[in-house]
Amino acid sequence: MVPVTAEDPTWGSPEALVTIVEFSDFQCPFCAVVRETLGELKKIYGPAQLRLVWKNSPLPYHNRARPAADAAMTVFTLGGADAFWKFHDLVFANQQELSTENHLRWAVMAGVDGTKFEAERLARPRVAKVDDDVALATRLGVESTPVFRINGVPLVGAETKEVFKEIISAQLAAAKALIASGTPTSQVYGMLSAKNAAAARAELEDKTVWSVPVHKSDPARGPADALVTLVLFGDFQCPSCRRVDVTLARLEWKYGPNLRVVWKDYPQPFHDRALMAAVLARVALAKKGAKGFWHAHRALFAGQEDLSDGPLKIIAKGLKLSWARVQRAYDKRRFRHVFKVSQELAKTLKVSGTPCAFVNGYRMAGVVPFEKFVEVIDSQLAKARTIADERRSPR
Repeated sequence: MVPVTAEDPTWGSPEALVTIVEFSDFQCPFCAVVRETLGELKKIYGPAQLRLVWKNSPLPYHNRARPAADAAMTVFTLGGADAFWKFHDLVFANQQELSTENHLRWAVMAGVDGTKFEAERLARPRVAKVDDDVALATRLGVESTPVFRINGVPLVGAETKEVFKEIISAQLAAAKALIASGTPTSQVYGMLSAKNAAAARAELEDKTVWSVPVHKSDPARGPADALVTLVLFGDFQCPSCRRVDVTLARLEWKYGPNLRVVWKDYPQPFHDRALMAAVLARVALAKKGAKGFWHAHRALFAGQEDLSDGPLKIIAKGLKLSWARVQRAYDKRRFRHVFKVSQELAKTLKVSGTPCAFVNGYRMAGVVPFEKFVEVIDSQLAKARTIADERRSPR
């Protein structure tokens, strides 16, 4: 389980029934987006039911994230949790203006003495607590932000309020059942987070080889006879899918003709623009072939922050597609059968969300690190080559 100590900035009661631990980065735009969602959850559940815990996970390619994290923890040391959360809100509200000067200004606005803040920062420019958080994130395999553990249940990305509420509701019920059976409230987080973490670990270690059919309607990149086929169930509005898409590009460059990537549409109902985006990509496939689909695919992920009609019309125009045709396909549910087939297959394969990849049938759910994909693909390549050699050998 993820430890929570007095050194962690928290909001809510230590005996709250549900604890959300957030691994976050002050320079990450997705972390800024999810801040509003967490604020709504605080209002809905209150401090008796919900506790929020902050863990620092400044990403190495965000050059202003680590200084902001050091400044935030300095504010926490001097002013406690209230000052930290005020500073936290000021940083995310002014995320494009991260600087040493503004750190000082925001620290003072959060209620911390400016002279003490400067003295503390000069004495300890790199805060040990941030190093500890980063080490913990590394051990847990956290490679992106935001990443959450909700009573130990993993959740990756700036998901919607509805996604959080679904997990929180289940955990509230589980917590109340434990308390009814005689478990002290103070032990609920430890027991549930350990149980949920074990369940998540078991899912990651699932060795089942699933039969994942590739249909003619599935967009694919790479040779049909590639030794390894990676099938991805994805959603164009899912931030985690966009992160995995970057990883897939690296894998394709590494493995070349030995890897085929197949896309299966799995737009989630809580992503209000995912279906329209999927329809646009399908129209591109119908009119421009696989090349057109992948161009649309790339454009949709690049513009994921805003998938309203205006930006989608621009994407369609860039692909030389008629927006009226796209709108008509959406209104008449032209691709409903294709989407239904993917949805039913996802249920059969026990796909609970996006992204979810299958590498030669081996499940890899969530934002899987590049290195883990490489490990599995190398293993599958070795097996495929062994089988090929056996078939070629004289009997």
